Amino acid sequence: MTLRIPLIYEPSITKIETEQDIVELLKDVRKDIRTSNSKLVLRRLREVLIHVEEGKYIHNGESRIETEIDLSKATFLVNEYKQKSARNCIVCNNREIKSTEDIGDYNVWCSLTEIESDVDSRQGHSPRIKEYYEKGCDDYHSNFRSLEQVLAEAELT
Repeated sequence: MTLRIPLIYEPSITKIETEQDIVELLKDVRKDIRTSNSKLVLRRLREVLIHVEEGKYIHNGESRIETEIDLSKATFLVNEYKQKSARNCIVCNNREIKSTEDIGDYNVWCSLTEIESDVDSRQGHSPRIKEYYEKGCDDYHSNFRSLEQVLAEAELT
């Protein structure tokens, strides 16, 4: 029989507002994992990210006591960052959105090349938004770089 000690990670960051927030979150997770397992060496933030994406970290101690850290709150924040950095119209700064007269309906268009009158009134999307909504385009602009880029830069400093 093995004993399991469940722990819940409580992030000091409650929402992701900057690229630095995601770096600080992963550094904080690394520090807390090291607290539970001082022999563990997580040099790279990408190694920490693997555990966060799994949603937990399990440490089998030298005795028959296992420590499991629930990282689901950190996982939520990482997923939030990934959504904000995705190359699509959903988070692009060039996307314009306006409510219509019908409650719950809205029009969406790209401010770079379109105006609201370009929107197909039946679908609520302009031709450009319809084409690039999920896959993004070359004119995409967001306040967040990809997680891989941010971590690569953070590991150099």
